[in-house]
Amino acid sequence: MPLFIKFYLKLSSVFTGLLVFFALNALADSPNIVIIICDDLNDTIEGIGGHPQAYTPNINRLINSGVRFTNAASNAPICGPSRASLWSGIHPINSGMYGMDQQSNRWDNNVVLKNKKTLFETFIDQGYYSYATGKIHHNGHESSYSTIMRNTDGSSGFGTKGNFGPYPNTNSPVFQGVDPPWWNQDYKDTVSPPYSGFGYYQDLGSNHKWTLQSGGSNNPSFSTWNYDDNGTPNDFSDDTRDLVSDEISAQQAVNFINGYNKNKPFLLTVGFVRPHSPYYAPKEFFDLVPALSDIQLAPINANDYNDITGPVNNSDKDLAQTSGWWKYTQYKNMGTEAYGDAERALKEFTQAYLACVAFVDAQVGKIMDSIEASTDPNIRNNTLIIFTSDHGYHLGEKLYIFKQSPWEESVRVPLIISGPGIASNKACTKPVSLVDIYPTCMDYAGLTAPHTLDGHSMRAFLSDPENGQWGGASYSVSGIGSSASVARNQVAAYSDQHFSIRTEQYRFIRYRNGEVELYDHNNDPNEWTNLASSPAHAEALSTMQTYYRIAVGLEEPPPDSPAISFVKPASDEIFYLKETIELEVQGNASTSLSGITFYLGDALIKSDSSAPFTAKVYDAAEGSYTVSAVGEQSSGDPLSADVSFTIGLQGTSENLISNPGFENSTVGAISNESELAPFSYMGPADRSISASTAYSGNQSLYISNRTQNYSGIKYLLGDLTVGTSYQISCKIQLSQTNTVARFTRKNIASGT
Repeated sequence: MPLFIKFYLKLSSVFTGLLVFFALNALADSPNIVIIICDDLNDTIEGIGGHPQAYTPNINRLINSGVRFTNAASNAPICGPSRASLWSGIHPINSGMYGMDQQSNRWDNNVVLKNKKTLFETFIDQGYYSYATGKIHHNGHESSYSTIMRNTDGSSGFGTKGNFGPYPNTNSPVFQGVDPPWWNQDYKDTVSPPYSGFGYYQDLGSNHKWTLQSGGSNNPSFSTWNYDDNGTPNDFSDDTRDLVSDEISAQQAVNFINGYNKNKPFLLTVGFVRPHSPYYAPKEFFDLVPALSDIQLAPINANDYNDITGPVNNSDKDLAQTSGWWKYTQYKNMGTEAYGDAERALKEFTQAYLACVAFVDAQVGKIMDSIEASTDPNIRNNTLIIFTSDHGYHLGEKLYIFKQSPWEESVRVPLIISGPGIASNKACTKPVSLVDIYPTCMDYAGLTAPHTLDGHSMRAFLSDPENGQWGGASYSVSGIGSSASVARNQVAAYSDQHFSIRTEQYRFIRYRNGEVELYDHNNDPNEWTNLASSPAHAEALSTMQTYYRIAVGLEEPPPDSPAISFVKPASDEIFYLKETIELEVQGNASTSLSGITFYLGDALIKSDSSAPFTAKVYDAAEGSYTVSAVGEQSSGDPLSADVSFTIGLQGTSENLISNPGFENSTVGAISNESELAPFSYMGPADRSISASTAYSGNQSLYISNRTQNYSGIKYLLGDLTVGTSYQISCKIQLSQTNTVARFTRKNIASGT
C-alpha cells in the first residue's frame, strides 16, 4: 500500500516542546472477517482436548495465533437449527427451531426467523462486501441466497453449494449410493444404508462408479465424479480425480482473497462439509493418521446408562433423530460378524473420521496461506478469522455415533478466533456458544444490530481470555429437539424439548419429562457419573436448575456483579518500539462507573471521567509492562483490572526525526536511504525519497511493501515560544481508501 508523506509547520499551538505523532496504520477501521465452519466436527483437534490422534497442523496455527474457546457450545446440536441460530443471532428458545423435521422446517420460512436479517444481509447493508461458498445453512435450504447474499453492486455473493458426495454407486445410481465395493461381504450383509460408508477414494472398476447427487430421496439427480488409477491400482501417486466439494470451496475462497480489490472490508464465509458422513477422503489423509492397529477408540463405558433415567436412551429414543444408537450398534455388529472383533469396524470408522478431519484441516490451511501471503497488507494484517463447527459428534461415547444428544461430545464445538488485537495462543474456559458469533462480528466491524441479538460479543475474552468481562451469562444453553411433533415452520414449545446447560465446571441436562442429570467436569470429563442424586452436589444442582428456569423465561436473572476489563490492549500483546499504545476499559452491564484511572506500573497515565474510558502510552522503553485500571463506581466502591504487554522488537535506537523534513532537497533534509535508517522502528517496509510526487516542496517520503502495522513518524518540535500559536499539519496520499491515518500531539513537559 504505497503512500507519500510530507510535513509542514504553520502557526497554531502553545507548547514549549511538542512531539507530533503521525501514525499510519495498515489496519482499516473495520477488519475483514473470515468465518470457516465445518460440519460434524467435534473436539478432534490438536490443542482442544479431543481425540489424541488428531492431525490438524493448520488449525493449530490458528490456535497459536489466537484464542481457543475450550467450552463453546452449539445452541441446537443438529445442522439446520444450529446454523439457523448462528446466522440469525436468534437462540432456538426464541425461534422454536430445535431439530424436528429439519428438512421441511426451513429457517427462511420460520415464523420468527423469516423477519430477521442474517449476518450476511446485515454486513452487506452496512458497507461490507460479502462472499460465501460451501455449506452455509443446512443443505437444501439455500433458495433465498439469490437475495440475502446479493451485494450492493449486484454480484451474487455466493459460490457453490456444499455436497456430501461423491458416493460409490452402481452404473444405475441410487440415492446415497451403495456399500463400498471394497468392503467384505459380511460388512455388506450387516449394515444398511450405505450413507455411513468409510474409506479412501479409489478406482471402482467397470461395475461401479463414483457419483455426486443433488435433490432429495424422492427426486435425486446424479452426475459422475471421475477417478482413474491409470492402471496402477496400488499406486496412488499417479491417480487422477475430480475435486471434491471442500476442495472447490477452498479454491473459491482462495481465489476471492487473491483477487479482492474493492475499497471496502469483506466478510468471507466458507462452509466445509467434512467430517460429515460419508467418511471418504483422499488416500494421502489416511496416511497422515495412525494405522488401523494403532487407532484408539473414544472413551466408551458399556454401563454408561446405568445412572441415567431420562428418555434419551436406546430404548425410549426421545430425540428428533435417533440414528446414533443404531449406527454404533451396526458398526459393532459389522466387526463381530466379519472378524469376531466388535471393535474392528469402530476403529475403521474412527480412522476414517480422523482422515476426514485431516483433510478439512488442509483446506483451512489453503485459506490461511492465502491471507498470510496476500500482497494487500489490509488483508494480511487486518483480517479476523473465526473457525468453528455447527455441532459436535459422538465417536462411540454413550454407545452412540451421531450428533443431537444432550451430552458433551454432541454439544461442544471447537471455536478459535485469531486476528489483530487478539491475544495469541491463549485458552478461554468461559462458556460461550455459536449465537455469540453474530454480535462479536458486529462489534469488531463497528456495525449496528438489525434486531435484538440473543448472544453477546466475545471481544472482552479475546483481549483478556482469563479475566475479560462480557455481557453474557456464566453458562451456555443448548436446546435438544425431542420426538414431539412440531407444526410446520412454527415455534416449537420449549417445554417439549430437552436442554443442556454448561458452566465451567458442570453440565446439567433437563429432559422434557423433568428428569435431570448433573456432571462435574473437573472430576468426570467423560460424563460417566450422574450426580443429580448426590447430596454433596445439591447446591450445584439447584443453581443449574435456576439457570434453566432463567434460560426459558420462568425466572428473572439476578444482576451480575460489577466488574471492569481491558478491551485494549490484548493480553501479552507485543508492540513496536515507540508505537503508541491505546488503552480502553469497559464495565459490564451491572457496572456504573464515575471514572477510570490508568497506571503504567506505579506511574499515573490518565484519569478519565467519561465513557469510553481510554488512555494512551507514548514512548515507553523496550521491556514488559503491566497497565492497571482503577475504576470507581457511582456507589463509591472500587474496581480494578490489569493487562500485560511487551514493547520492543525493532531495536532501541533513538527514532525521533529532528531535521526540517522531507519535502525539500536542501541541506539537512532527508535525501537518501541511509538517512532513512531511523525509520526502522516503523516495522518492515520499503522507504525512499520520491521526487515524482510533491506538494509544497520538491520531494516526499515514499513508503511501500509494508508487511505489518507500525507506529508511524514522530517529529520533535523544539524552541517553541510560549504564547505563540502554531499549526502543525501533514499531507498524505494513499493508494487505498481503507487505510487509517491518525495525527496526535504530546506535550513532553506535561506528558499529555
